[in-house]
Amino acid sequence: MIQNYTEVKNSNCIRALAYDQAKKTLFIKFVANDKQFNIAGSSPFYAYENVSAQVFEQLKTAENKGSFFHRIKKTLGAGQRLEN
Repeated sequence: MIQNYTEVKNSNCIRALAYDQAKKTLFIKFVANDKQFNIAGSSPFYAYENVSAQVFEQLKTAENKGSFFHRIKKTLGAGQRLEN
């Protein structure tokens, strides 16, 4: 389970963010269609490895987090879906 995550209130794409500095891993929970996961709020986190703290800070402070993520997602590679 992801701890110390930050809820994102002003994004239609990203629901929450977290970062493990020691492992350089970015965790993102996306806004999802609740029907897809059967229970409201149960969408999973995705883990992206080898992400610098600078990229995490840029994402966290971006005015449009969804647009920023879509610009950098090719460099992040495929995220690993984490089970709730």
